[in-house]
Amino acid sequence: MRKIITILLVITMVLMILGCAEEPSDFEKASECISQFMRNTYTIRDHTAIATLILDDDRRFIDEGVDYLIADYEKRIKPYATQNAIDEFRASNLFLLVIHTASRRGVDIDVINVSLDQFELDEDKIFTDYETTFVLTFEDGPSEEIVKKGKMQLNKIDGVWKINHEKSNSRPIVIRAARR
Repeated sequence: MRKIITILLVITMVLMILGCAEEPSDFEKASECISQFMRNTYTIRDHTAIATLILDDDRRFIDEGVDYLIADYEKRIKPYATQNAIDEFRASNLFLLVIHTASRRGVDIDVINVSLDQFELDEDKIFTDYETTFVLTFEDGPSEEIVKKGKMQLNKIDGVWKINHEKSNSRPIVIRAARR
């Protein structure tokens, strides 16, 4: 009888421990999705490698290199964005702007912080404001920290949160880098 009580106590404790492990909240999942998207979209660690791939000796774009990098961008963000969002980013030249800024302005880009505000959950959609902090490191001078603000809509697709729409009033990386 004592063995049965001990076994039941052990089983109860295991079930209690397993029950305490919580699934991440929708906010945490959305935050992680947006953070990974921003890092995969904007991080450029070696602008010279990009310049070598997409610029000829006269600093004009090489179409094959640009196409390769855009396809690579799309592959990197696919886990975090719907096809609708990818099509929007392609149409707005987001990927090309990041590539152009890094290669022609001689800048490496790092995402150092992503925060969400005004988080609203509506069944299988999330609406949120975001703020992303970047560090631009210029090859000919000091680094500069900038902030990009915008709004995002995420949709839950097959149990996974993905960015479906993004709106930003500015392209601070391109604007700041162009001033140098």
